Amino acid sequence: MNSIVDRGEIWERHPVKLRQITYPTQASEHLLRSCEHAIRARTKGFVVVSKPLMGLTTALRILVAGWPKLYSEIPIALVRSPGATVYHPVRFWSSLVTQLIPNLATWRNPDALRLGLLRNLLTRANAHDSDRLLLIVDRAHTLLPEELLQLAVFQDDLADEGTNLVVALAGYESLRTIRDCLHDEAREEPVRRYFENEHYLYGIRSSQELAYFLESFDKCRFPQGSEWPISRFCFPKAFDRGWRLWHEAARAWSIFSGYAIREGVPAEVEMQYVTETACSLLESAYQRGSGALPPDEDAWRIAVQSSGLISSRAMLSQMPESKAPRRRR
Repeated sequence: MNSIVDRGEIWERHPVKLRQITYPTQASEHLLRSCEHAIRARTKGFVVVSKPLMGLTTALRILVAGWPKLYSEIPIALVRSPGATVYHPVRFWSSLVTQLIPNLATWRNPDALRLGLLRNLLTRANAHDSDRLLLIVDRAHTLLPEELLQLAVFQDDLADEGTNLVVALAGYESLRTIRDCLHDEAREEPVRRYFENEHYLYGIRSSQELAYFLESFDKCRFPQGSEWPISRFCFPKAFDRGWRLWHEAARAWSIFSGYAIREGVPAEVEMQYVTETACSLLESAYQRGSGALPPDEDAWRIAVQSSGLISSRAMLSQMPESKAPRRRR
């Protein structure tokens, strides 16, 4: 891949150019351990909450991809909330079935769809010789209370068959409004089932956490199996001299946190801005052919600015105090 033609062809499908970066963070690793703890404790459910742009969906995909390597004996499945505004049994069960058993998607009887899903999950458990499964519902903040109650009944039916289904509800902090609705309706059992165990997915909060994320750019290769880690592709000469992207964490974090503190908000940076900053920095180096030297502070500032972080912080600082998101303690 030394020729300009080869590099150009690879760049067109490169994950940096396409912004297809799904690398772990310390927060996503913590989420993995939280799920493992819930499974071992045989809880019926728990919630994972996050603010927007923290990379929750990416963290869930990383979790699902890495789960079989660590806990191959426990099946795992990921679905998205239907996002309906009015509860409709066929639409609800059809949405779940479509994501897990596409060949049953044409069924229109809610009981048949529900039974097909139950049998599918039992088959998955039996194939792993397991009496436990983990079902993660992404964008759970868009669930309706009625849909959550149906999931609870579905769990009980699986329990009657000897299989414990752990349901993880993952969504934005507005997910807690479902808990409040159930409280108002005096439905305390589903509140205890799902909302007593809450986990929070945070963004990047220190240079150490940033270094952990950036190190994946130095280790992950594209094309896979080649001699080209992501950061080397864009900074080839600097990389060959010993430079690594994670070495930049302290300088990058000082810029990130500087904007956060200056705008009077917590020094926590959303993963969308961190990922976009890293990709912008690498893309600029590739396009300019400036990979002989490590990036300087101006290059990092330009990359941070292009990520949208600065403008978002400026908008946040102009919000009335009563409407500004509060930092979770």
